[in-house]
Amino acid sequence: MKRKLYLLLLAPVFIFFSLTCMTAKAGDPHIANSRVAVLESFETTIDPSPEWQDYNRVNTTPVIYDSVQDRIVPITIPLKPLTKLLAFSRDSLSLLTENLNAIEEPELPHTPLLSSVPLDGEVQWQIYAQACHEDPVRFCLVMAMANSESGYDPLKVGDNGDAIGLVQVQPKWHQSRLDKYGFTTDDLFDPVKCCIVSIDYLGELAGCPDQEFEVTHALLMRYNMGPSGAAKAMRNGHSSSYYSREVMPLYEQYLTEFTLPTSELAS
Repeated sequence: MKRKLYLLLLAPVFIFFSLTCMTAKAGDPHIANSRVAVLESFETTIDPSPEWQDYNRVNTTPVIYDSVQDRIVPITIPLKPLTKLLAFSRDSLSLLTENLNAIEEPELPHTPLLSSVPLDGEVQWQIYAQACHEDPVRFCLVMAMANSESGYDPLKVGDNGDAIGLVQVQPKWHQSRLDKYGFTTDDLFDPVKCCIVSIDYLGELAGCPDQEFEVTHALLMRYNMGPSGAAKAMRNGHSSSYYSREVMPLYEQYLTEFTLPTSELAS
């Protein structure tokens, strides 16, 4: 489609110069072997010399310069066909633009996937579709984590400015993950992008980034404390943490509450 659009835009230019060269060649055989400069009927001129400037101030007819004969040669361009061509190109481009504008992404349902989560329904659907790849487990987990991490505030900054966004991603530990998705630190204030980074990290911690993973206290401890911190806590006999005990029940509640609208189930 883009290639057709480029050809449509360039067609009048090619035809204009073709007509110019053909007309000039038919009028003077010497011009075919000359260095030809085309001057349009505007105030700007290619040659800044006084005689050229004087000529263009009093003439509106396009001309070419024959360097062999050292003379100015007026040319005649059939403007009517060219005008029709330009009008046709303009109308075609307008129609193409209208058709492209008519192709819109389908609107996401505004009904929240989790009615108990204080996030806009459309935002929930974007997180579910774009960040969680329509996986209820990932979606319910990240929503439960958002409660503990930010209280569902996508603009929250915590840990003395080190943690950002809905699930409090820390750029200093996840710069390579941001680079992977082409995100900047400011992108973490976008709840969807923040969840994309968070879920990517969860998948890595679970050892199966592209598959379903089991939500455990150990996984939540590794996310919250870091792998080394969680390993140390478990060596000291801790099978859970305050964070995991807070997130796990809410995750299970959300997983029970999670339902797709009837229209979505039908599709």
